[in-house]
Amino acid sequence: MNSYITLLFFFISISLGFSQEQVNLTIRSNKGLSKEYLLILQNETYAFSPDQKEYVFSLTVSEPEFGALITPNNRSYTFWYDGGEVEVFFEQNIFSKELIVSGSESHKIFEKFDYKDPYPKFKEVFISNLNSIVALNYIDRYYRFMDFTKAQFKELYQLIPIARRSEIPNFNAYINSLEKRKIELKAEIIDFTGFDKEGNSISTKDFRGQYLLIDIAASWCGPCWKAFPYLIEVKEEFSEVQFITLNEDSAIDRWTSLAEKNNLSINWPVIWTIEGDKKELLLQYKIQSYPTYLLVDPKGIIVERWEISSEEVLKAKLKKHINRGS
Repeated sequence: MNSYITLLFFFISISLGFSQEQVNLTIRSNKGLSKEYLLILQNETYAFSPDQKEYVFSLTVSEPEFGALITPNNRSYTFWYDGGEVEVFFEQNIFSKELIVSGSESHKIFEKFDYKDPYPKFKEVFISNLNSIVALNYIDRYYRFMDFTKAQFKELYQLIPIARRSEIPNFNAYINSLEKRKIELKAEIIDFTGFDKEGNSISTKDFRGQYLLIDIAASWCGPCWKAFPYLIEVKEEFSEVQFITLNEDSAIDRWTSLAEKNNLSINWPVIWTIEGDKKELLLQYKIQSYPTYLLVDPKGIIVERWEISSEEVLKAKLKKHINRGS
């Protein structure tokens, strides 16, 4: 590699109870990748240099891991790598783009899956690879795109050894929430008690008698950060409305750093953990994208629900329900 390569990463992973393997991972493309492309490896994000066609990584893994190449239009190409020599080739043609992975047994397993497959075929592939983290990760990430019945999902869940269910937190939450009440417009809110980063307790029940705006966000969500400045302004204008933010993730340090970087002073509760399972709660709230907003009236009824907003939309929603005597 030349000295000016912008992507160079050496990871030493210490994981008790697992043998470690070295993997030499090469990322190549037939064309240069613009700075708008992103590479995600081991929870780190990297940009590319447009005049560079090859990047080499020396990694240590204790089990198969996956990475992702994110295109400028936000399409994600997933690849799996394990020990040895692994090459990821991103072929860019006029009418198509394709990710070709060689040298990875884990990626071969990944390629056998397709969430669009009919249930019998998916089940067959799933059973034959049940001891692989690739299979468990696949159903944990893609279950919501599978057109299966509740009974079929339950059957797949029962196939997974109890000792390995800790590896599928999203699918666990889905199974556990199947029979629970889901949130509906004009229906009563599903109350929860949460905790901010200092451990202070906040319950949605505490705000009966006033309007409550629930902002369901994530620290990684760009539109969420774009919304915060006007949320702050609108909160000052509508001081009688209580705001709370419920974060999908738990990246408190990253969130705090971004708030400081953007000079944001958020004067309402920001919730990170809840009593119970937050993933289950978000499924009961039927959250599909971030941010999602819920306006709850003084009786605890959800009177408005909307996604990715603007200052004008937010004000219109509030003015629709709040009589200020004008």
